[in-house]
Amino acid sequence: TGNKIGAALHKQIKELVFANKYGRPKPAATAPAAVVGELPVRLDEARSFLGEPANLPRWTAHQTVYRADDGRWVERRLAGDVPLDVSVEESRVSFEWGFEERPFRVHFDLEESEAGVRVTVPMPAGITTERATRTADAIESELVLLSEALGAKVEAEKLEHARQTMGRFHLEVYSRKGA
Repeated sequence: TGNKIGAALHKQIKELVFANKYGRPKPAATAPAAVVGELPVRLDEARSFLGEPANLPRWTAHQTVYRADDGRWVERRLAGDVPLDVSVEESRVSFEWGFEERPFRVHFDLEESEAGVRVTVPMPAGITTERATRTADAIESELVLLSEALGAKVEAEKLEHARQTMGRFHLEVYSRKGA
């Protein structure tokens, strides 16, 4: 019975997330190469905040990240948990979800700028144009929420749009296959 309920819930979530009437971005003719934004902090502050997995629910669609009993970070998903590794370098913070068939990596490249820190997020390798478009839309919203979490004043309408986008994207991420 639990599997039937889970399957029905999974189907409902997919229908909600993928329905155009709920704001799914239209696929672009070509995949965006990267998303670029600015953060109102110093490089070391951005690196420290981004590198802490416990902060992910504050600014991303990854709302179900937790530290397992063995100390590893994990993202809970409807169809199975996924190990999460975060690595911090001088000018890059990388997130890797450990799927058995192939890890999925997202890099946040950081560079000092006049406004604070310029963040460049290249689209992950091997994703479709449609997924790259959705991912770019989500990352743009993540950068809005990240800026706000780091103390920037963000216009209320822009903030609300980013939160709604993250809510939709969270449902998509949560309903994806686990590891």
